[in-house]
Amino acid sequence: MAVRISVAALLLATLVNAQQSHITCDTPWVVDPNEFTQPQNLSFQLALKDLKVDWYQRLGCRPILYNQPLSAQIPSTLSNITSVVIGNSNSSCIQPYLSAVPPSCLSGWENHCLVIVNDLYFGGKTLIAVGSDTRGAIFAAYSIADVILNIQPFDYWLHIVPDRVSSLSVNSSLRYVPGSPAYKFRAFFVNDEDLFGGLHNDPLAESVWSMDLWDKLYSTLLRLKANAVLPGTNVFPDNPAYTLANRRGLALSSHHYNILGLSPVAQGVTEWFPADYNYQARPDAMLWAWNASAYAWSKYDQVFWTIGYRGAGDEAASCLGTCTVADKADHVSWAIHNQTQLVHQFNPDAEFYTWLWDEGLSYLESGHLKVPPNTTVVFTDNGNGDVAGLEYATSGAGIYTHVAMLDGVANQLTEMVPISRIFGSIAKFVQKKATSLFVLNISDLLPYIMGTLANFQAIYSPQTYFCNQTLHNECDQLQLSWIADWSASTFRIAQQDAQTVATAYAAYYNVSYIQAGRADDLLSNLIRTTADTISTDQAWWDVTVSTRDALFQQTIKLGANDYNWTQASAILCKALSMSQDVGSRVPAGRQQAFATTVLNSISYHCHATSALVLVQAAAEASSKDKTAAKELLLQAMPHMDAIALSLRQAEGTRFSGLFANDDLTCQPRARRAVLSAVAKLDNTPVSKAFSAATGRDALSCRGYSYMYHYQYGFGRTHYPTQFATPDVNMFDWPQAYCTYSDATTSNSSWCIPHPTGAVFKGDSVKITLKSASGAPVRYTVDGTEPNDSSPIASSVTLKATTTIKVQLADVNTAPQPATTMMFTKQE
Repeated sequence: MAVRISVAALLLATLVNAQQSHITCDTPWVVDPNEFTQPQNLSFQLALKDLKVDWYQRLGCRPILYNQPLSAQIPSTLSNITSVVIGNSNSSCIQPYLSAVPPSCLSGWENHCLVIVNDLYFGGKTLIAVGSDTRGAIFAAYSIADVILNIQPFDYWLHIVPDRVSSLSVNSSLRYVPGSPAYKFRAFFVNDEDLFGGLHNDPLAESVWSMDLWDKLYSTLLRLKANAVLPGTNVFPDNPAYTLANRRGLALSSHHYNILGLSPVAQGVTEWFPADYNYQARPDAMLWAWNASAYAWSKYDQVFWTIGYRGAGDEAASCLGTCTVADKADHVSWAIHNQTQLVHQFNPDAEFYTWLWDEGLSYLESGHLKVPPNTTVVFTDNGNGDVAGLEYATSGAGIYTHVAMLDGVANQLTEMVPISRIFGSIAKFVQKKATSLFVLNISDLLPYIMGTLANFQAIYSPQTYFCNQTLHNECDQLQLSWIADWSASTFRIAQQDAQTVATAYAAYYNVSYIQAGRADDLLSNLIRTTADTISTDQAWWDVTVSTRDALFQQTIKLGANDYNWTQASAILCKALSMSQDVGSRVPAGRQQAFATTVLNSISYHCHATSALVLVQAAAEASSKDKTAAKELLLQAMPHMDAIALSLRQAEGTRFSGLFANDDLTCQPRARRAVLSAVAKLDNTPVSKAFSAATGRDALSCRGYSYMYHYQYGFGRTHYPTQFATPDVNMFDWPQAYCTYSDATTSNSSWCIPHPTGAVFKGDSVKITLKSASGAPVRYTVDGTEPNDSSPIASSVTLKATTTIKVQLADVNTAPQPATTMMFTKQE
């Protein structure tokens, strides 16, 4: 049978073909020779290395690479895109094409673009990937992976393997010009990182994660067009994770209580600190440690310096004496002023950031927080994406927010923050021009990939994702369309199925406890504590879980019946059923991505709420009908097992065993609490023994101590740095200080320290002299440097204003200069 083709169809096919250009694996790359070989361009070279692997995976072979100037055209018939030119606005390979590139791509902060123009070297078309600066060039390179090769930022984490093809079609009029980022710094904060801290702990015991995993994360971060990282909860300032991030071209910082990069705590203790971590009592020690940490940080290429003052365990800093909020704000102001002076030794142009986490906002509201020049104020949420205090924000402020929060009631294993809240909040931030810094707490990343992606897409181009939370369902509609588009693209499903996934997520996010910022941690704790009430005198409805509300600075208790768990279970299990139906049509190559994202979160909450309803019913029945209570508990067990199964399925082969390292929320304890309750009801010798054993389980979940065990040896030998550094070791630091006494309660005698000594009142004051390592110290009181003939002492009694200089007794090998302190007597 003859096939008829109309002339119009032939013309259309010819036109479409003419509008398409093609790339094969043999399309050569052209780069600046200096940028490809010189060590100062290492971050760009590492991005090209990633792109080379992407190219190989998608097109089947390594790219041809020209890193020498081309003086004449080289004929090519390999494809009609005859070269790919990659560089920044100053690159020699880009210079001939400047007139053909949009001017906005060539200047400004991290601008970049992809354009197709006539090829000056090979005679066909060339794909220009250009950035305004080095990081812009890095983003341009990763844009080739995203826009041309269709390799997305989270493909590695979602087990997505690129489809291999012989060639790719590209629109011949391609102009990919994303514009300048709305935020100057866009950062990941890796926090509470127990999952990968257990699965991928550094085998050399030098970092909480292996360097390979950090490198994967940094590549992902750059693919998202982010440019900064806070690599861990408690990290020494010279940790290899910082060094690698610096090599990758990322800006570095630390969070709200790791001030100037100083990690004050490991394994939950501060035993290597010479005295209490307290700036009022020991400003000398604090300033010394901050100075040493700042010195270590000054070696990195780009740091935005965190200043502030909180307790060593991320609690409000203690205040000696009777302190009002204004007094506390004054103490913090005193600390941050001196911190800026320390940094200015190393970097006169340093940019500072102070965070209003928890009590910090009250200090600002008191009017007593004195913010130093060149300092950005960072406003924060309390873990649920709602940022407080924006009414005080001025142009240039910063934002710290979460997709995961460890507080006993929020989330570590599932998504919690609605996409609608993410987009609506970012719209508010941009309207307030709070765009100097955006830090997102990503915890262990894998369970919250969708929320992380939404945040970083929106902060780069907020105009694309703008919605007004005060207008009826505007942000909800944007959430539906965004999740549907993301689902269709990520899982390769039909639009109707993608809409179903978006609808399932809408139901999930609208459940009352999730709306309130409660999630898997609360459910796990309620199941465990409710099961523990069986065979005790406590009523299940009296069970509470405590948490700290960072916005309102108060401890709150959530009751077991504060939410309608039966209703929540029905909604969530319906959403799960809808999602599972869609999952049956997800292609094999995207099934793991679907399990890691959609099924993990929704399945967890469906089964956890179902289990909680049954355990509550069992607890209520246990005093009247132990058989009925046991039956209800046994009905809960399949739900507990389903939770464990969904977590294992979310891991995939690449991260198999990930959730075995849940040391912070310890989900398995909830399951064992149900089993223990069954054993209590059986009331046999064997069951009693089992119940006692599970009740005494104290080691299966060890919190931070397990993932940060590597720090212990370093902290006891080189603190505050991780590796031996000349002139930096707090254990060999000689110290002189006086015991604090509150001047408001004693008019006769007192001693109040300050950064360079103390002021005292009374006939005399006793000054303690020591080193943190316990080594003897020598001192002088006449202003001269200590030497071998200076007296050795542990304490000195002063009766007048005196300058004391203290040095280790072995002054010839002492690594530190003498500590000089002025003790001023007030008459």
